[in-house]
Amino acid sequence: KDWRPFPDSAAALARLTRRYKLIAMTNAQRSAFDQFARALGNPFYAGFTVDDTGTEKPDPAFFEQVFAFVEKDGGSRDEILHVAQSQYHDIGISRKLGLTNCWIQRRHAQPGYGGTIEPERFTEPDFHFTSMAGLAERIKAMSPGALAVIKESVHRLVDMTEADAFAEEARLGQRAFTSADARKGL
Repeated sequence: KDWRPFPDSAAALARLTRRYKLIAMTNAQRSAFDQFARALGNPFYAGFTVDDTGTEKPDPAFFEQVFAFVEKDGGSRDEILHVAQSQYHDIGISRKLGLTNCWIQRRHAQPGYGGTIEPERFTEPDFHFTSMAGLAERIKAMSPGALAVIKESVHRLVDMTEADAFAEEARLGQRAFTSADARKGL
């Protein structure tokens, strides 16, 4: 099957990868993720799939494996902004795990949750955009001083939204801000 990224995805991820390490977390198999990553221009520093983790999101064990990788790479879970399209697979569990999160609501003009499972209850995200381009533009529009603070305090941008979004089951997470930044209303 020919999975194509959303029109804004490749360019937005290319902009984000200039400043942040993008780590894909997807419920796809490794072979499918590799195709998705190529279609997006291979923007990911690392990628975690069901083949790698032995489990699927929203299982906290999936996230714990990513946390271990980030820590081994010199970062911490406090440096992760989890950016995702799925309320069920990502936004709810990321909140329970104490992550700052950003919901990319691709279906903003349509009712329901599309190909993803409807969550038991809606989780209000820390940040909310209708596209990856919106997130990338917001970061670009930040003042140099604010960007310096973010770059100093953040090493990871975990992005789950796009790798699986082709099949509308995908999530990517990105960490560009700390929880303190979220409270200040980026």
